[in-house]
Formats: sequence, structure tokens, C-alpha cells
Amino acid sequence: MKFLLLLLHVAVLFLPVQADETKGDKYWRAIEKAVKESGFNGTIVIGNKTQVIWQKSIGYADADRIIPLTAKHLFSPGSVGKEFTTVSIMQLAANNSLEYQDKISKYIHGLPSWANNITIEHILTHTSGLPDVVWKQHIRTADAVQQIKQAQLAFEPGAGYKYTNLNVVVRALIVESMTGQRYSDYVAKSIFNVAGMTDSFHQAEKELASKAIVSGDFPTNIAGLTIYVTPLDLFKFESALWNGSLIDAEQLKRVLPGDILSGKGNRAYFDFGNFSLDDKGRLVSWQHDGSNPSHHTLKHHDFITGNVFILMSSDGNKSTLYKILNELKIVASKYIQPIPSEPNEAMQPTANETAITFTADSGKSTEAYAGSFQVAENRNKPDSRQLTIHYVRFPALTDKPAAPIVYLAGGPGGSGISTAKGRRFELFMALRQHADVIALDQRGTGLSDDVAPCQSSQVMDTTAAWDEQKLTALHQQALVECTAFWQAEGADIYGYTTVQNALDIDDLRKHLQAEKVSLWGISYGSHLALAAIKLFAGNLDKVILASAEGLDQTVKLPRHTDEYFAALQRVIEMQPALNARYPDFANMMRRVQQKLEQAPIKVKLATDDGQQTDFLFQKLHLQLLSSMLIADPNRSVGLLLELYRSLDQGETDMLQFALKRGFFSNQPITMRIMPTVMDIASGISNNRLQQFKQQNAGALLGGILNFPMPHLLGQVPALDLGADFRQPLNSEVPTLLLSGTLDGRTYLPEQIEAVMGLTQLNHVVVEHAGHNLFMASPQVETAILQFFAKGKTDIKHITLPLPDFGF
Repeated sequence: MKFLLLLLHVAVLFLPVQADETKGDKYWRAIEKAVKESGFNGTIVIGNKTQVIWQKSIGYADADRIIPLTAKHLFSPGSVGKEFTTVSIMQLAANNSLEYQDKISKYIHGLPSWANNITIEHILTHTSGLPDVVWKQHIRTADAVQQIKQAQLAFEPGAGYKYTNLNVVVRALIVESMTGQRYSDYVAKSIFNVAGMTDSFHQAEKELASKAIVSGDFPTNIAGLTIYVTPLDLFKFESALWNGSLIDAEQLKRVLPGDILSGKGNRAYFDFGNFSLDDKGRLVSWQHDGSNPSHHTLKHHDFITGNVFILMSSDGNKSTLYKILNELKIVASKYIQPIPSEPNEAMQPTANETAITFTADSGKSTEAYAGSFQVAENRNKPDSRQLTIHYVRFPALTDKPAAPIVYLAGGPGGSGISTAKGRRFELFMALRQHADVIALDQRGTGLSDDVAPCQSSQVMDTTAAWDEQKLTALHQQALVECTAFWQAEGADIYGYTTVQNALDIDDLRKHLQAEKVSLWGISYGSHLALAAIKLFAGNLDKVILASAEGLDQTVKLPRHTDEYFAALQRVIEMQPALNARYPDFANMMRRVQQKLEQAPIKVKLATDDGQQTDFLFQKLHLQLLSSMLIADPNRSVGLLLELYRSLDQGETDMLQFALKRGFFSNQPITMRIMPTVMDIASGISNNRLQQFKQQNAGALLGGILNFPMPHLLGQVPALDLGADFRQPLNSEVPTLLLSGTLDGRTYLPEQIEAVMGLTQLNHVVVEHAGHNLFMASPQVETAILQFFAKGKTDIKHITLPLPDFGF
């Protein structure tokens, strides 16, 4: 009787609601342009709590575009469908039928011995180590089970993160073992019926395929994976999920604070998508998307307003769903009167902060704050002009945040805010489980750059003969012109030093009213962090350095560059095909450079106006080009390898290809104040300069790697920060160093030397990683998260697959 009453309750909740036509028109007008421009083919449902506000089907259900799409047509929800297996497991756990720490071997027999080490929680969080599914059309449950039985684990259970559909199949098999029912029967009775999902079904066999399925999916017949739903039914599921009909609300709290091993701090535990919290730790929104392969689903639940958005399409363009969602959210916020609920305080900004929606290049977005504070351009001058330093603050997702984490971009000259929009966005989000994360635009970078670039009158003539000495003289003259230009613009070049830049960090700490801050820097950002340790270690909580550049390492030593190429050769030798192609790359480099010294190559160079000009390609050009391509062991190194090989064989096609990438031009030398002056000011010690000069002549790249340093050393009087700045430091600040063995910019031996005085050092070496290693492996993210949580990490060494350099 209780179950019957529940069904009646759900049916009443979802009686058809006549949407206000005026509001409906507003929704359509908001998305009409995006729909027409993208060719959107799908159905949209908007609701509030349990009430449907607006829905619309657009396009066709069949590939021939004959059958109009209706609200009754079914889509594959892709990864969103994984929620059904998760809810099934959680229901059984709530009934004490199983426990999350149970080993899967308890429920599934005939698996390899590794099943004795995999828990149900591992398969819910993709930390089991199981590999990817090998897909084929109409793949069956039996096929997937066979793959599971033959699987080799990618890592020890719980030691890593790998998102794989085999984990989902295991969940369904556990449900079948525990209940004695087929998974399709269980989900129909315990989820679809309870939520009132009258049109949805789990396709257990190929013959049961519904004619209502929209074309464009990849046909499968696998327990746990082959789910088809209507957008309206998915809205019903979302409502039932959060009103307690399917599982207790307390159970759902288990999916917070996030899936730590995935490296994504806002990723919910147990395959529920992504969430956001306010700075009080309360739920603000929940979002999940999925694909299969042309079917795309986007489910967004706003807990502040109660609005729920379901978008399902078959046109193969997921990005359109996010564009449409953003437009609908704006309209819904104006015209939907939310059902009253508990009040939710807004996140509180600090001084000079504005609430924003921060959107990454991937299209993902999060709520954040854009802030700024004032500093003196040159603290050594009482009448110095003021600079406005900009940042974006991502609020912590915990009610007990640690010291704010400040990201320091490399370069010098990189923008922290731009970095947060790129590939490292997920890492910024992951760190929020510990503290506020600050993307800082250092003085003279990004939004904090108010000094115009200087275009000198100096041009590197593309037809003239060049060597390092002549190129040095050209840049020295350009610097004279630019120094005068910046002074005429009202800028104080003596304000653009690493010391002044580091003191900005402490001013940011004061602006945030924080007792301490933690620093997270890469390349020049690590150089800046080390300066901060020397200047105000007592105000720092923890420090992460990646691809570290020491205080006396602005100029890298040429012998370490040669050692890098030796390490590169060792990796090549591990791969027979590559070794046959490049058996002795260093000698090949010397041979090609010697040929260019004797006979430069005349080629045509495309100019900015679309014309072509003569270009005399020489040894110096090849050394400059080489220095630009060796930071990371990716396609750029592959291009370098093939460039030398082709030139060694007297071919120029690869050279023409490389020159099209715009490495050289006939334009005047342009300088920016921050990267130019910072490096000159950090300088180089006399001892290191002597080593540089001694090693320069016979080195593969000469002294070009860090050009124009040390070539501009001493060109601006009294700018150098002096010997005390470059002295080794000693500190007890807990520090994590991340180093790649194939880093072609900051070499491993120098990184070790840079941190010798840090007594609480954790060092993680990433085998085969290059300079930009944050996203090289999930284990890198795990080490960072462990370090911020505990001040240490148990990860010491990470081994990446051998790089194939794009071949």
C-alpha cells in the first residue's frame, strides 16, 4: 500500500502543466539564434522542483529527417545514465544488502585474483584500475564480462584514477547478483516506476530496441549502460533523486566533497557529474553531461532557484547544449518564481571583488570573484605611481579552508588568469577542496599590464649573415630604444623586478586578510616563489614548485642542454623504429649546423602581408628554432627531429613547413616591459657567467637557449638585484618540487640544486615528462592534493609512457 501511495504521489506531481505561452516565447527567442546557427536537433525541458515549466522538441527523430521529433522520443543519456547504476548500489547499501568496502569477488565469481582487492567503492569512483571497454556494435553484457575477466589492471586498486565503463558494468552485475533479478528489471521496478518514468527503459537485448529511439546512438546491449530515456523522464528522475523518493538525502551527501583521485575537486563521488558549493559549503548547483556518440545530454540543477534544465540532442554538437543552457538560465532567473525553500546566503566578496561566471576555454564555467588591489610600481620611490594588480578568486569548497593558494605563472610574462582558462582549469577546481585558489596576473602581465609594448626600429634582416654576437648587438640597441620608450610612457623600469613582484604577493595576502598564503608556481613562477620564501617565509603556509628555476638560474648552463639531448637519445634508443631513424641525434645536429655554417640555405619566407621574401637560413636560426621546440617531449620535439634529419639529407620541405609556423619574421623587434626587465634584473652570478662562457662555444645550442640573456646583462644601469638576491636560500616552509626528466627548459640537475636549502622538501620525479607537467598524469594531481592536505605526499616517482614525439 505504501508503494502504491508513492506511485500516486509521483503521478500527481507530474500532471501535465500548461506552460505560460508568453514565457515560452521568451525561452524560444533566447535560444532561437543558437539553435538555428548550430543545427540543434533535440528536446529541452525546463522545470522548477517537480513542476514542468517549458518543453520543446526541435528537429527530427530519424536520419532521413522525415519523422518530427516529439517529447516521447528516446535518447541515450551516455554518462548521465551511469547515475542509475550508482543509485541502484546506493539503494542496496541503504537496505544493508551490501557495504561499499565489500570486495567485488563477494558478488561476482570467476574473476582474476585482483577482484579480491577491488571494493565496491573503487568501482563507484573509477579507482579500480580496470581498462577501457573495447567497443563493437551491439556489444552484449557477455562480451563485456569476458573483457573484465581478461583485464589487466592499469594500477593497484585505489592508487589511481581511470574513467571506464567496465566499472559501470560491474555495478550492474553486483545488483544482479545481490537481487537475483536482471539489472533491467531491477532498474525498471526500483527507479523508473518509483520516479514515474513511464517512457524510459533499459535495453537488455537487441530485439527489444524501441522504434522511438532517435537515430545517432551507438547500439549496445550491456547491463548498466544501455539506457534510453526521454528528457521529461530524466527531469522526473532528477526530481525524485532530490526529494527522497529514490534514496535518502543523507545518502547523497556521500558524493561530496569530491572525487579526489580524479584530480577534479568539483567532480562528485560515485559518477554524479560536477557540483559547486558556496563558501559555506552548501550546494549551489549540480551538473552532468554525457554522449553516445551523436546523442548528447546536459542536466543542470540550480539549488538556489530550484530550476532544472534537461537538454538532449542527436546532432553531435555538445557545445551547443552549453550555449543554450546559459541563455535559458538567464531567462529562467527572470520569469520562473521558485518554489519557496530554505534561504541560502550568497558567497561574500572581499574588498574590490565582483562576482563573475568564469568560463574556461573548454566551455566549462564556475562562479568566482574578479578582484584587484593597488601597489606601488617602485616601492623604493615615495612618489611612485600606483599599479592595479588583478586576480580571479575561486572560493574554497570547504567550510574550513586552509591558506589561500596563489598560482604564479611562468614566463616571465604569463597570465595566471589565462592559465586558469586553459588545460589546468580542472586542477584549479580540484584545489578548491582545500582553500581559495587565486589566479594572479602578476604586474606587467594580463589584466595587470598597463604598459604598452615597445616596437623598436631594429629588424633582423632575413637576407643578412648572422651570428650570436651580431644578434646580441641588435637586441642591445632595441633595449636602448625601448627603455627610453617606457620611460616616456611614464613607467618605472626599476619596478619590474622579481623582488617587487614577490612583494605584491604579500600585499595580496594582506588584501585577502589572510594570515598566510600558499604558493603554486611553475618555471619563472617557481623563481618568484623562491624569492617570496627568501623575503617573507613566515607568511607562507606551503609552496609547490614545478620545473623549478633557482634564484641564480635565469640563465641555464649549455652543458645541461647537451645532457638533455643525451637523455632524449636514450629514450629514442628504447624504441627501435625511432632509433633506426635517429641513431645519433647529437652528431646529426652538429653535422647539420656545420653544413649551414659553410652553406646557408636560401628559402622563401611568408610575410605578415601575405607576400614572400627571401630568407637566408643559417646555423643561428636553427639554434634559435631548436631552443623553442624542446620544452616538452611532444610533437614539437618530433618536428625538431625530423627537421634535422631532412636537412641532413639535403631536403628543405620540412624546413618550409617549420617556417610557416611563424618562428621568424621581417618585423621590428618588439619588447614587453615585464619579461624583458625581470630577467635582466634577476641576472647571473659572476661564477655562473664564467661557466656559461666556458661551455658556450662547443655546446649544441651555444648560448641561445635563454636568449637574450645573458646578452642584455648590465645594459640597464643599477637594475641588477645583486649577489644577495641570488644566494642560496634556507627555509623550513613545506615545499613540493615536481620535475620532469625530459624538461628541455629547466633541467633536473639544476632544479635539485635550486631547492637544496629547503629542509621540508618533497620531490616527485616524473619520468618522461617535460616542462609543462601539471596535466601529464593523474598522479601529479594526486601528489599535489595530498601535499596540500597533509604537507607531504607518499608519491616519489611517476613513470609516463615513452613519448613517441607524434610518430
